[in-house]
Parts: sequence; C-alpha cells; structure tokens
Amino acid sequence: MLRRCWKGFKWGVRLAYLPVAILLYVVVHLHQIGLPNFVREPLVAQLEAQGLRLEYSRIHLEWGEGLFAENVLVHFRGRPDSQFAYFQKLQLRINPLGLRDPELPIVESLGLVGGEVSLPVEGGAEESAALLKLTHISGDLEFQEYDTWRLVGLSAKIHTLSFEAMGTVRGTSGLFSNRTLDLGMAPPRSSR
Repeated sequence: MLRRCWKGFKWGVRLAYLPVAILLYVVVHLHQIGLPNFVREPLVAQLEAQGLRLEYSRIHLEWGEGLFAENVLVHFRGRPDSQFAYFQKLQLRINPLGLRDPELPIVESLGLVGGEVSLPVEGGAEESAALLKLTHISGDLEFQEYDTWRLVGLSAKIHTLSFEAMGTVRGTSGLFSNRTLDLGMAPPRSSR
C-alpha cells in the first residue's frame, strides 16, 4: 500500500511539472523565435488598416518590455515602395481589451526607436527635388481612431540639427499620396 502511494505521488509530481515546463517553453519560444503567424497576422493587418505596411525580421516578446518588431521597414499607404522609413525597433503596445473584443483595436500605439527616413522635397520652379533625411527618430505614435495619429515626444535629427514634435495628425489616408513634400521653401540661388 505504501509503495502504491509513493508511486502515485511521484506521478503526481511529474504531472505538476508538465504545465510549468510547457509554460516555460512557450515564453522562451516567444522571446527567442517570435510570435506565431496566427498571433502576428492580426497585429500586422491592423497596422496596415492604419496606413502602415511593415516588413520586419521578427516580432518577439522581450522580458518585461512587451512586443517588439526588429529591423522594420515601414511603407506608407499611397507611397511607392522605394519611399519608406526604417526603424531598428518598433514596440507594439497592446490594448488588453482589444484581445477580447474584436471591435476594439489590438495595437494601441507604436514606440519608435532608431528610425531613419528620406523624404523628397520639391524645389523651386527651376530646381529639382531634393531629399530631406531624418535620422535618430524616436518617440511614440498613438492610434486615436481611423485616420488619426497622435505623435508624443517625437524627436529626430537633420544632419546636426535636433528637433522635437508632438501633436495630432488627421486624415492620414490622404497624407501619403504619390506627391513629393512641398515645404514652400526654395534653395538659395547661387550668385555668379
């Protein structure tokens, strides 16, 4: 009888370790390898609905930080594929209520880290277009509602100049058309 109880106890301990081992495997898998397709696809589809198409090396879980996409090319709706922004990391901040309710968005905001983008800028009437290159882009991009983004603590550099911006961008579906960016500035004419 005692031997039978001891065998039952050993099997009970082994079975108790099984869920712990499975949970540990899942957490290590999400961190090292990344999210499986059935989890990743709704996140990427929601961002595409907001006008952002992502190409990335992986989306994975970082301990205590959340979900991150690495080596990300962000293509904007209505822009040619040759015009994109590059980020070393994008943090995908998840809305916990969006996981339960399909009507609510899953991705609440993006944390931007180590970004870079080149924007074509129109010159004067006789001048050709130039490129405006922003580097070291960081900050937060919050999705307010369809076609509305809120920029929080956005910072970037243009050569040696640093700048910061914050505010709300509305009408983002029409923001990224196939036009070049016209800032109303013309380069100085050279005097000869």
